[in-house]
Amino acid sequence: MPQYAWNAGGKYPRVSEQELRGGISTVYLFLTHVVGGVGGYWGNKKKIPAGVMIGALLAITLMNTIVGYAAEYPPNLRVMVQILSGLVIGSRFRKEDINELRKMGKPILILLIMMFTFTIVFSFLMHAISGLSFMTSLFACAPGGMSDLTLIAVDFGASTDKVMLLQLFRFLVVVVFFPNIIKKLYLKQPAVSLSINESEVEDEKEKPASPPMTKDKLTKFAISLAASTAGALLLRTLGVPAGAIIGAILGTIVLSVATDLLSYPSFVKILSRVLAGCYIGSQINRATWAALGELIVPMLIMAVEVFVMSFATAYLLSKFTGMNKATALFCCTPGGITEMGLIADELGLDTPKIVLMHSFRLISVICLIPILAHLFI
Repeated sequence: MPQYAWNAGGKYPRVSEQELRGGISTVYLFLTHVVGGVGGYWGNKKKIPAGVMIGALLAITLMNTIVGYAAEYPPNLRVMVQILSGLVIGSRFRKEDINELRKMGKPILILLIMMFTFTIVFSFLMHAISGLSFMTSLFACAPGGMSDLTLIAVDFGASTDKVMLLQLFRFLVVVVFFPNIIKKLYLKQPAVSLSINESEVEDEKEKPASPPMTKDKLTKFAISLAASTAGALLLRTLGVPAGAIIGAILGTIVLSVATDLLSYPSFVKILSRVLAGCYIGSQINRATWAALGELIVPMLIMAVEVFVMSFATAYLLSKFTGMNKATALFCCTPGGITEMGLIADELGLDTPKIVLMHSFRLISVICLIPILAHLFI
């Protein structure tokens, strides 16, 4: 049925289907962020670990499931989310942390060896038990970025929709369950392994300031945002995997270590978490749930992989490197850099170490999984 709209002359020019869909998509994208903000407020009030992000995620998932539609997230908006998140995460790095990170070679090596061992073992297990092709199983079990691995999987004949759904399931298991597990197991007392000695200092800086933003603070925020944006755009242009978030973090770190200009308003931290939750939730709708039936067994196998790989590797890290148990477990938990960094920051863990470990994990998976795939073709 044709769609019409008024113009100044009172006539009814026809609106194209593409324009109509674009308008609906824009409105729903706006609604997504409004609902996400409400969900984030609820999650924060309920004192859920990482409540702002998880509350936004759950609210958007519920809305999409009821409506049967999900917002199309523009790539540029996703980059903006990563820039803000990178600014928040990178701000945790100080000169003392850089010196500390020089000792991270051994933990990174342990992480990569364990990660690829478990990926190969569980890929064969999933292939044998579930009937999925080995390539689909390999790219599903690899603890990398959902979008990156899905795009690479196309070149190896894997079922990309199943890879995406299984990667999404892994990610949801991580962000929903692991913050609570870590909090209950290890954080009954405040975390003590922060490179910046007292987490209270960070909390003090992140509380909303009662006075309005001064010109000096505004200038520093502009410089901080520019550094984060420049790093994100540089690595993204160079084609680095997860370049936007890694570049934003690195740009912020350089500014933090080299100057005293790093500063941002407290609302940026909250905004970055709400936006991250909205983006994750926008990947889920009714079609996602409808396709889950045939993936029950692979999902169970993947859940086992996530828990076994995370706890086994964390045990080795804690035993052979002396790393704090909570930080070690979060270093080994295969979620996204953005989300793991934000959640770790909120829980008071050693964010610099966690971000570094996850950066190596992600880049290694993107670079080495295709090589592994070639070996098994």
